[in-house]
Amino acid sequence: MVDIKKQGWLIETPEPIKEEEIISEPVVQVPAPTPAPSKLLIDLAAYRTNIRLVDSRVINSQELLNMNESDFSTAQIEQFQSFYNQLAKYQHQIKLPGGSTINTADFTITGPSIATADQLRAWIAAETPRLRVKMEQLNRAFIPYQI
Repeated sequence: MVDIKKQGWLIETPEPIKEEEIISEPVVQVPAPTPAPSKLLIDLAAYRTNIRLVDSRVINSQELLNMNESDFSTAQIEQFQSFYNQLAKYQHQIKLPGGSTINTADFTITGPSIATADQLRAWIAAETPRLRVKMEQLNRAFIPYQI
């Protein structure tokens, strides 16, 4: 404090505050809450499979958990619905014809199916005799695929 005497009066004035002494409270920015992903995105993410987006990027469907439908165009949402409809035919693990299982996540969807399982079985059955003859002509062992 500084004492100033003026006409017999004692006036006390406070010391000026130095800038170093001023403590400012940090401004905390609270991010806006992100909306939760829709049921479609959650269901598609559960398959943990690679999917090709409309813009040709490939992402793992599990990344959809960090996004919401407003991040995508209508065309992309329709494509997600199509992918989900294709994947919904399968469990999260698929039993292969040989008896082993594989995670659905190990598949990559790049377009619509070109044949059903029954069509593939019929093709294999039709091709087996031709391949057997070809292997005999080449003196090679023929190992048939178990359907």
